[in-house]
Amino acid sequence: MRLRSLPLAGVLALLFLLALVLRGLLLYVVFPPDGSVVLWPADGSYHARKAFFSFVHFPAVLWFDSYLNYPDGSPVPWPPGYDWLLAAVARLFGTSQGVFERVVAWASPVLGALTVIPVYAVGRKLGGRGLGLAAAAIFAVLPASVLRSTVGNPDHHAAVGLLEMLLLLLSLELVSVETSRRRLAICGAAWAAAWVAMLLTWQGSLFYVVLVHGLVGIAGVLGGRRPLLHVQATVALATAAAVTPVVAASTPILGGPFSTITLSWVHVAALVGVALVAEGVVVLEGWRPAPGPGARALRAALLAGGLLLAVLAIPAVREALEPAARLFSKQDEWNDRVIEGRSLFEMGGDFFVSPSQSYGLFVYLLPLVLVSVWARARERRVREPALVFAAWATSLGFLAVHFIRFQPDFAPLAAVAFAVSAWQVHGWLARRWPPRRRLAAVACVLTGALLFAPVAPLYATGTSRSLARLRGLEVDASDNAGLQALDRFARSLRTVTPETEGFLDPDGRPEYGILVRPTLGHAVKWLGRRPVPADPFGPHLHETRLGRVRAFFETRDEEEAVAIARSLGARYVLTAAFYDALDPTRVVGRLHAGDGRPLPSRGPLQSFRLVAEGPEVDTGPGPVPGGAVYKLFEVVPGAVLDVRAGSDTRVSAELRLRTPLGRSVRWTARTRTGDDGAAELRVPYPTTPGVAPVGAEGPLLVHIGDGAQRVDVSEADVREGRRIRVVQGEPPL
Repeated sequence: MRLRSLPLAGVLALLFLLALVLRGLLLYVVFPPDGSVVLWPADGSYHARKAFFSFVHFPAVLWFDSYLNYPDGSPVPWPPGYDWLLAAVARLFGTSQGVFERVVAWASPVLGALTVIPVYAVGRKLGGRGLGLAAAAIFAVLPASVLRSTVGNPDHHAAVGLLEMLLLLLSLELVSVETSRRRLAICGAAWAAAWVAMLLTWQGSLFYVVLVHGLVGIAGVLGGRRPLLHVQATVALATAAAVTPVVAASTPILGGPFSTITLSWVHVAALVGVALVAEGVVVLEGWRPAPGPGARALRAALLAGGLLLAVLAIPAVREALEPAARLFSKQDEWNDRVIEGRSLFEMGGDFFVSPSQSYGLFVYLLPLVLVSVWARARERRVREPALVFAAWATSLGFLAVHFIRFQPDFAPLAAVAFAVSAWQVHGWLARRWPPRRRLAAVACVLTGALLFAPVAPLYATGTSRSLARLRGLEVDASDNAGLQALDRFARSLRTVTPETEGFLDPDGRPEYGILVRPTLGHAVKWLGRRPVPADPFGPHLHETRLGRVRAFFETRDEEEAVAIARSLGARYVLTAAFYDALDPTRVVGRLHAGDGRPLPSRGPLQSFRLVAEGPEVDTGPGPVPGGAVYKLFEVVPGAVLDVRAGSDTRVSAELRLRTPLGRSVRWTARTRTGDDGAAELRVPYPTTPGVAPVGAEGPLLVHIGDGAQRVDVSEADVREGRRIRVVQGEPPL
């Protein structure tokens, strides 16, 4: 059967379904048997938090979040478009949180699968229907995209990839020399809509403003195409006008009015600058046409350079550009700490798999692939689109190699580039052995399959697990046990800690925060509905506060830890086995691994009490350090035992506790009386049973010398730091 005779809509529908199914391979994790919905705990959780606010208060937008940067709160770093759209779609299906979570869980897979359509269209633009279908098929199974748009991960990457390909497709149509004025106008209107959507979806869209408008502008200037430049200017102004109300509504803007890390006035200024340069070239060409492409390019460069120098003369703009410069030059300390800041060949772990599992063995042929894309421009019929695509793909390819965060952006381009390479090789073989054209095609397909061989085990494992789960069988899902453990424990925070204001009320001020490692901050905000001082936004919210959070998790001194927690308004501390149990000399290590027990050279931790822990699951080889994956401790003044006895008398206190996991914990403290016969011990636990999930199993026994006394400690004693007098041989007062 000839390729041309295949029903195009049916083939694309099958590729869409294939892409959707592959993105749903983690179904057994995301929808566990208890009916809950597990979302990825990283940035997607904060998208869920923002979208849920709009879902409940539709059509309102969360501009300022008191759960960020606690206790001050912060303007929301991300533009509102993507999250508002999630809320709007969810409202079409119902008003319950369960409906919302399922819509959000499937948002990325659907958007990722829809991207096969513009991928096909871009491939067809560069080489016809066969190349387009090949590109769409490669993209449907490419893990570099699939793994970042799986079910349960409502991050914005899938939406950005779809919008990027729409922008690319429309850009290629605009720069094509055969495009008529009427088609220019239609494509320009669609281009403007795609631009608005991109700017309202991703705060890093300034990169695309520079790249895309730069490439289209170069094509217009070198080709002397005044209608194209006029359309570009009109689109840029229309886009600037559309996003201006959003920028105005988001004031104050995180990072300042000209921030490069959030949607700001610098985006509006960049678009206006594009319009001025494009329209300036049009006016100059109408007044006195340049003698050739070089002269036109010089005019455009002088206009752009003059505007850029004028803008850079503003100190606030120069300061705002510095974070972006540090990021792209890898001079940003925070960028070195997050996984997304690593390079392609530093990838590892379950979610960010190895390079060959992301792109197959094509990843090692990437330079040759990009060369073949540039070579495609030799054909005059597709020269302009091919050059724009080649420059676009090379730019994103460079970024994708240096930053994992650009993998989803590059994945659809990589699919087209791989298809172009295969198409070029097939053409080369067919020209040299005309009778063997079909054999050449088969050879190209088999070679491509071999190059994608490293991807097969990834999908085979996911498919077998998903099918087993759907059949009701037990599945070894230890690779994702940590994800489910965090989901369950973070949700439990709502029941083991007091409610706080402000989760759905933008004017509410939370009464306290939870100190947690920044990596887990988004999960605590969304699942636990509790504010945190620092999260994956890192220093972009408050660099000094992030430094204090880091200092808390590094300190070995309890007094310093308590002082930091109180300065941050943190009533609770959440520890994680895979982070905090590794160094038992730090305060957090002593808390998680030993529940605050004394060390040989140090006394017990007396200002932290264990409130909750769980779950007890196997997240890897060996037992879970500390007996649970996560633990929650409360920072309390502690009841002070004022012990009176003879001088230099041994004094100790002992209390047995029972945790929700059934663990028996023995809390002890020891000291000696001074020359005046006095000693103090601080007790962070009440003896009243049932006060918290971690409760006392019996009385507090205070040993003074050879005797022992029973001491009752109330919750109020612990919270208010009351003194309880204990005299040797007498009942406690």
